[in-house]
Parts: sequence; structure tokens; C-alpha cells
Amino acid sequence: MIKEIAVRHGVAVGRDDPILMLLTIFERLQRDGETAQHELLEKFKAEIESTVQRVDQDAQARATKAVVALLEASRAGIQKTAGDGAGEAVSALKALVDASVEQMRKDIGDTRKAAIFNMAAAVLTLVAACVVAWAAA
Repeated sequence: MIKEIAVRHGVAVGRDDPILMLLTIFERLQRDGETAQHELLEKFKAEIESTVQRVDQDAQARATKAVVALLEASRAGIQKTAGDGAGEAVSALKALVDASVEQMRKDIGDTRKAAIFNMAAAVLTLVAACVVAWAAA
């Protein structure tokens, strides 16, 4: 590093020079920023995976409920006239599907908000690392 400073700037510095100390501090800050950035990204990845699993489980549960509701509505429709039963089944299934879709939209919106927050934190960390790197240069 001493040679590089001498070649680049034409100035000789000693081992106890404040410039080298400052450079060491900047390098440490950059490493810490990279580590924090990596941890944030890993945490974000884990949260996204957890959310995807939760949404998948919710979708499977809702699909099962929809099938059960459809079977029950079909059974009731068989007991009544064919026209009345079909209308009720369609209405019940439509209501259940509408409720499921609305809940999924809400879950996706919540996931999107969490992703935007995590991305903003990651960008801030990256900007801080760039500022430190720029200041060190």
C-alpha cells in the first residue's frame, strides 16, 4: 500500500501515517458493509421463501376447501332439482373463489411491501458502501 501511494501520488508515507490508518478504516467499513448487505440479502431470501411457502400452503388449503364446498354444493344440488343445485354450487364456489383471490391479493401485496422495504434497505447499504469506497479512492 505504501508503494502504491508513492507511485500514484508521488508521496512517501510511513507505516504510522494517518492516511494508511484511514485507508484501513475505510476498508474495514467496506467489508462490514458488504457483510451487512449479504446478511440482509440472506434474510430477505429467507423471508421470501417463507412467504412463498405460506402462500402455497394457504392456496392448497383454500383449494381443498373449495373442493369440499363444491362437493357439498353438488350433493345438495342432487337432492334438489338439477337447475337449483347447479345455481347454488356455482354461487358458493364463486363466493369462495372470490374470497380466496382477495386474500391472495392481500398476501401478495404484503409480500411486495416487505420486498420493497428489504430492497430499499439493501440499496441504502449499497449506497453507503459506494460512498465509503468513493471516499477511500
